Amino acid sequence: MKCYCYETDSTFVFCVELKEFILAHINTNPGCGTCKGVENQMILGKMFERVCHCHALLLYNPDDKALEYAKELVSINKNIIDDIAANKE
Repeated sequence: MKCYCYETDSTFVFCVELKEFILAHINTNPGCGTCKGVENQMILGKMFERVCHCHALLLYNPDDKALEYAKELVSINKNIIDDIAANKE
């Protein structure tokens, strides 16, 4: 499943399903106990209050579809890291 694309150098356009998944799993817990830092953040065009710094996205007992989306997000992060490393060379 490839559910995103680059719009500009560092901006992604997500498919509707992945965007809805991300927005549905934003962690607005008032602190995880580790970072003790929460702040209001705009994420994918929606304002969230009290987003945890350590775990902005949380999945509890994910089903198969949630795991598929989580793998896609890991892939996106890997691509970003690879792009940054390639640009430093």
